[in-house]
Amino acid sequence: MDPYSLSLGVIVERFCFALGEAEETGRSTAESGSRRLDRDLVIAWDLFQLNGTRYVRPATVTRRVSSFAFRTRTEALAGLELADLVVSPLGRWVAGMPTKADLDVVVSKLRVGPDGSWEGAGLIVLPKEKGRGPLRSTRPRPV
Repeated sequence: MDPYSLSLGVIVERFCFALGEAEETGRSTAESGSRRLDRDLVIAWDLFQLNGTRYVRPATVTRRVSSFAFRTRTEALAGLELADLVVSPLGRWVAGMPTKADLDVVVSKLRVGPDGSWEGAGLIVLPKEKGRGPLRSTRPRPV
């Protein structure tokens, strides 16, 4: 499976889980890449709206996520800048590179599951080395 599509699916699931039963909706924004990657993500988004994900029904996706749009890096949107600040320390850690103090700040903000662990709840690293495999994400049980 395409890593961008797989990631978008996990993000859509987590977003829907975070909203829970609230009546709120939100928008998903991706940083524009190449035309091919953007097209592939739009196709993946359309498929999530039609088929849902492994853990979220299509009706939930369309009800919770009101839009999916691309923005360019030059727009310097706060959300995309924040995503870069979060991804860099996590990426260094996952890649086995030396970490910096910013990793502790990011990890302290990650969502935790019922067992108190952020692995599989606040951070999903794919493919999984052990467990159920790359096409499943774990849904934390309600507290």
